[in-house]
This record gives sequence, C-alpha cells and structure tokens, in this order.
Amino acid sequence: MRLARTISFVLVSLLALSCAKKDEEKKDKKSGAAKPTETTKDGGSTAAPGPAAPPVPPAPAGERPTAAAPISQPASIVLVPGAANCKAQPKLSLTDPELGERDRHDLSRIRDALAKEIPGHLEVRVVDAHRDLSDSLHVDFVPTVQGVPLCGESQRAHVVHGEVIVPRWTASVAPKSTEDEAFGTQESALRAAVIHASLDLATAEVRSAERCLALENGALEPAWQIFARIDGLPYRIVSGPGGVREVEAQVLHAAGTATVYRRNVLESATTPFPLDLDGDGTRLSSARFKLVDKAGALAGPTAAGGVFAPEPGTPEFTDVSMFAHAEEMLAWFAQYTGFGAADCLPIELEAHATVILPNKKESSNNAVYLAAWNQKSGNPRIALGDGDGNTLQNIGTDFDAVSHELGHHFVYRVVKALDFEPSLVIHEGLADFFVFAYTGDTCLGESLCPESSGACILPGRCLRIGDSDVSGMKFHNETYAKYSYHAKSQALSGFLIALGREPTIGVDDATKIAFASIEFLKAKSTLADFVLAILLADKAAFKGVHACAIVAKAKEHGLNEETLGVDCNAYVVP
Repeated sequence: MRLARTISFVLVSLLALSCAKKDEEKKDKKSGAAKPTETTKDGGSTAAPGPAAPPVPPAPAGERPTAAAPISQPASIVLVPGAANCKAQPKLSLTDPELGERDRHDLSRIRDALAKEIPGHLEVRVVDAHRDLSDSLHVDFVPTVQGVPLCGESQRAHVVHGEVIVPRWTASVAPKSTEDEAFGTQESALRAAVIHASLDLATAEVRSAERCLALENGALEPAWQIFARIDGLPYRIVSGPGGVREVEAQVLHAAGTATVYRRNVLESATTPFPLDLDGDGTRLSSARFKLVDKAGALAGPTAAGGVFAPEPGTPEFTDVSMFAHAEEMLAWFAQYTGFGAADCLPIELEAHATVILPNKKESSNNAVYLAAWNQKSGNPRIALGDGDGNTLQNIGTDFDAVSHELGHHFVYRVVKALDFEPSLVIHEGLADFFVFAYTGDTCLGESLCPESSGACILPGRCLRIGDSDVSGMKFHNETYAKYSYHAKSQALSGFLIALGREPTIGVDDATKIAFASIEFLKAKSTLADFVLAILLADKAAFKGVHACAIVAKAKEHGLNEETLGVDCNAYVVP
C-alpha cells in the first residue's frame, strides 16, 4: 500500500449546488438530519445499511476557516491568532493542474452525488480531503447558506473501491436571516455562554469564532460558534441572540537512551530504550514530543550525551518514563495510521500535572488529552498527574496511561463531540483497544490501582479490562447500563478484542480495521455509526472479506439494534 497523502482543497464555488432538480419529496420534509447513502459505480444512489445518525458538530478550530469578519475583542478576552492551526495544508481545487486525474475524477463524482442529496438552498464548504492507506478517499465538508455554515453539521463523503458514499439529507429549512445584524456580536455570544456555564470570562482566550446557523425547533437560527480556552480548558460554544445552545468542554480524560520500566513499576528491572532527540540530546525533546511545564516551556532533566537514567521513584524518572513510552507507542501507531501520523507534532507532554476539570476541581488523579487549538503553541498536549495514592498511582510511569491518551490524538481527528456519550464510548474504547493490541495485555493500567481504589474495575489490578468474558461488559446488557462512558467503553474494546481472536481475522487485521474505521466515523458518532465504520473499513482494507464475521460478532456483543437490517454481503467487494 502506498503512503497516504493529503489533498486538502477549497471547492466552495465548484461545489455550489443547484436546486433546479430537487425532488418534491425532499422539499416537504422538515428535519435537518442526514443518513448515509451509497452511490453505485454507475451513478445511482441507494441507502447504505445502518440506522441514520443525528446531526453532528463540526470539526474543531484547527480544521475550519476563521471568521469572515475581524473580531473585536473586549479587554478581558485575548484573541490568539494562528494558534488554532497546528499544520498549514496546501489548498488545491479541482482546476489545480497538480491534482491527479484520479483524484479529480473522484472529487467530481462526490460533487455530483452531493448535488442529488443536498437541499437546493445549501452550498458546501469543503474543509479537507485525503486518501488513507487503503487508498480510499475521505472528504470533510460543512453545508452553508449564503456562505454561513450550519452549526453542528460537519459531514463526510467517501470513495471506497470506486463506490461513492455521501450523506442523504432528508430535508432542511431556510434560515430566518443571514444578515450581519441577525447574529449579534461575538462578544455578547461569548459572555452569555460563559455566564450560562458559570465560567470565568477573565480567563477566556478566543481561538476562533465564526457565524453559523443553528437548527432549533425546525428553524435555522443565527448564532456564533466559538472555540475558546477558558480556565485553561478548551471549550466549543454555540451561542447567539436566540440563546446559549452549547458549552462543551473538549477534554478527554485519561539519539539517546532512556532507562525505564518497559511497562510499569511492577517489573523487577528497568530497560534501556533508544531515543532520537533534538539538538545535542541533552533535553527530552524530539520531532514528535517535547516534555514541557504547565506554561509550555521545556522541562524535565538534562543528560550529557542523551543518556537518561534517573533513579526509579524520583520525579525525573517519571519524566523520562512518560517521554520514552510516548515515543514507543507513536512508533507503533505510525505503521497503521498513515495519514495523520505526523499531524500536529510535536505533542507536548506535561508530567506531574494538576488538572482543573470542568467542575472546577483540581485533580492529580487524571490523564488528559488537550487538542492543538487549545494550546498557545498550536500543538496538542497530554498531561498526566501523579495520582494521590488513594484513587490512582504511578500514572506517569505506567506505559498504558500515556499510550491511551495518545490514542485519543488520532480518534479526535474525526470524533469531536465530547458531550455525547456514544462518541465518548467510541473514543475511550478505541484508545483502550490500541493499547491492548500493542501490549497483548487486556488489563489496562495494572500499576495504576491502589487496593482501596473505587476507580478501577478490578481494584489493585486493572483500571479497565478489554476481555468481555472477564468484565461481563457487552453493549446494552445489565452491566453496561450501570456505568458511565469510561466503563461502558469496555464493551467496545471487548468487541474489537473478540474480532482479533477470530481465526479468520487475527489481531493485526482487527487493528488495521479499527484504525481505518476512524476515517468513516463522524464528529458526533453513534454506536450505529461505529458498526457502519467498521464494515466500511473492512471493505476498504480487505474488500469486505470479514464483513459477515464482524456482523455476527457485533450481535454477539449486544449490538443487535445497531445491526438491524444490515446485510453483511453488501460490504463484500465482488
């Protein structure tokens, strides 16, 4: 398989869609929801198997244009220009001579398929397009009205083995107004949201803001979509004259040598781990990671000749362990991810972190992933606390902790609705599975759990478990219903582990399918979207040879409603 490449482009004018031939049936409907559609090779359209998903929120600031008009900032709000984007992408259009004929052809087919599905008063703003390792094309786009995007309507279209897959829009409504005065000011929208959520306006740093149209009770209401860092945490806000609609914290919990424990402090001996470091190798800094303090300055020990061998049990040992473990896990991720493996690097690593959570409480019992747009450096950050010894412990020295958070880095490229439980279950389950797949151990964080801790599924042993036979966790069963999304995610990782144990699939193919499935998810993904994504990933990577085994295993793990009406043979490439 060839390396994936980015073909990010702008097609606003070329993808402005005509309303001349819209079906009368579409005009009569009142919902803005979309459902998957497959367009066959001969140009016809059929509904793709699987239930429809609700409208989804757009990608974060790093993947969207900034506001069309300059933003006037009150004294208490600081605009940090440029920090939203962690990677400048070349912009190509269908008329660009550098665009290959095959890419041009596939993009034209997506344009034509969307023209049949998008209501006539909508246009399309393309945010990004790229091919993955299976050579499937993925296009992110946002519907707009007179250039104003719809809040929460980021969508994806795909070309998989020559077939076009686009969302089918059941209907939409025209906005009341797109005149500037209808939106109010960005400042008033932000103030209202901050007051509504009891946050501190004085700490707000706006990273990007743009006018958008929010679907509310069958009408498109003018609003502002704002990405801001408040109290040190990233928030997505949708607010306008009609009220505050969303205030969503974008937080996900959880050449030298480094001599560390390969997995955790339960091992009897440390192991040397090779490092490829920046400069003279005296600091924990590479092209991939930088160990930093809370303010973002380089932190941690120095070592002559790049040889880091601090004494176990010291803060410096934790620093070196976190850095070495992150390097090892990213090297493994790179063989599966292709596109996106180098996005937003270097990632900042903060050890000994005390995290202020959205509930205002400070905690050292946490591991969090913070998206790039939240950071002044424009790079994402993984912050690990030390644990208080009662709830959690050894967070910075346990391989699984930083590796799990690194998994969020890749999932967050697509799945961004962090106030929606099914999306959180997908996030946590995939991040856990990636660790299980690499280590071969379905006990996550075996050194993290004090005997008395109530935070661990198996006190004193495992934070979470990826074996459904041990955890008893399957989708929608009695055990599943008792827990929050962190514990519920064991049903998803357990399902993927079970796929890996299928003799006809194996761990390596299951891992490739899991990684590829991210491309077929949405910003706000349901469990039905996850099933569909797994099937499309198998179709893209393996021509659907595992499709029927996947559906059977999904049903065995409780995904009966999500597989209702799904014909596995529809995902097999002839």
